[in-house]
This record gives sequence, C-alpha cells and structure tokens, in this order.
Amino acid sequence: MVEKGRHQHIDRELRSCPSCLCNLDFYIEDEFHMLLVCTLYDELRTQCFQQTWLHCEPNIELFYTILSSDDDLSIFALANYLYRAFDNTFIKYAANIPV
Repeated sequence: MVEKGRHQHIDRELRSCPSCLCNLDFYIEDEFHMLLVCTLYDELRTQCFQQTWLHCEPNIELFYTILSSDDDLSIFALANYLYRAFDNTFIKYAANIPV
C-alpha cells in the first residue's frame, strides 16, 4: 500500500497497514512505518539492519539517518532489507495470504 495507494488516489488516512490491522493496531502504511515499525518486518530488520539502527527507538531522525547514509555497508543493509521486504510482501499479496 506504500506506493499503490498513492497512485490509486486512496486518501492517506485510508492506507492502513493490513499486517498491523490484524493485530488491532491502526497505522498508516507509509515508508516510515514499513522501514521501522511494522511487525511484519521485525525479523527481517533483525537480519538486515546494523546494530546501531536496531538499538534506537523508531523516530524520524533514525529514518533520515538510514535513508541518507553514504557508507557502503549502510547502503547495502538498506538495499538488502528493502529487496527482501518487497519480495516477501509481493509473494503474500500475490497469493492472497493475509499479512
């Protein structure tokens, strides 16, 4: 829903995270939520993120730090996370499996 809702002109407030709705939490599924908050990606974050990122509370400063990193290890960690997250999400949505 991160990209899909925007292009389908769905109001931002209606782009809730299907994974978090299953847990009775309401979060707008945006880049911040997908990268740092969504429980669907907790294990993946543990596998891909650098330790310094994992030990911080999710906040906008951490979000900008991750996205603006210019060292190769940080860029690779972020790219690996995003690749695997989108692959995982696509497979579940394509198979109509609840996330």
